[in-house]
Amino acid sequence: MHLIALTAVAAACLQASTIRPLSNEELAELHQHRLTLAQQLLTSIEQFRASGMPQGESIERLVQIQADLVFQPLMESPTPDGFPSYSPVGEIVLLEYPSYRMATASNKEGSNTGFWTLFRHITSNDISMTAPVRMDFAVDSRGKLAAQEMSFLYGSRDLGQAGAQQKVLVQDVAGGWCLSIGVRGEPNPKQRQALAARLENWLQGKPELEATGQLRVMGWNSPFIAKEKRFYEVQIPVRRTVSNFVATTTN
Repeated sequence: MHLIALTAVAAACLQASTIRPLSNEELAELHQHRLTLAQQLLTSIEQFRASGMPQGESIERLVQIQADLVFQPLMESPTPDGFPSYSPVGEIVLLEYPSYRMATASNKEGSNTGFWTLFRHITSNDISMTAPVRMDFAVDSRGKLAAQEMSFLYGSRDLGQAGAQQKVLVQDVAGGWCLSIGVRGEPNPKQRQALAARLENWLQGKPELEATGQLRVMGWNSPFIAKEKRFYEVQIPVRRTVSNFVATTTN
């Protein structure tokens, strides 16, 4: 297959997104579709390499895309009741979250204090660990995203009791939509800033939607997982802005 055709096959999935929340069944279909594309792409890459034609950076990028297509996160902990499945790597999707209960602690950039504060909280209250872990950001005086808080999500809203508990605030969060993109590897500020810009650019072309909050990161893996196998999502909470909202598919 010609190199341009290879690129088209890879991009066909990565550019597909909708302006309505995907159900778990639709997410499962999307993940399976990506796996099928990945196999086709891998076969084409192998044929291209066997042809003896110069490869260069383009073929390496296609190898990277193929790895993104087949990536599946390691599920170390169960998700809270009713949570959607994970976002595909590199692909913007809309997800809908149910209401949930979470424990929140301060967590400034480069600090692990939030994690250990929350870990002590769930341990002392016999609350099981879930995934993902939520991290909220805000734009600082330099225009950069800065970490503010970390939250552990309860498996059910029936667990525990809302309210302040020493350095932790247990609160109930209303359900809603979010714009989300899956990412492989270890989060870093530069990549986070770039992904935030990508989500914001996507929103600018969708007058049916508007942001309702600051950027957040949903981390699915602990530090015990190798960096290259970790997975997280970058998200912006959104809502629809018109009453005659119609779900469509975009390119």
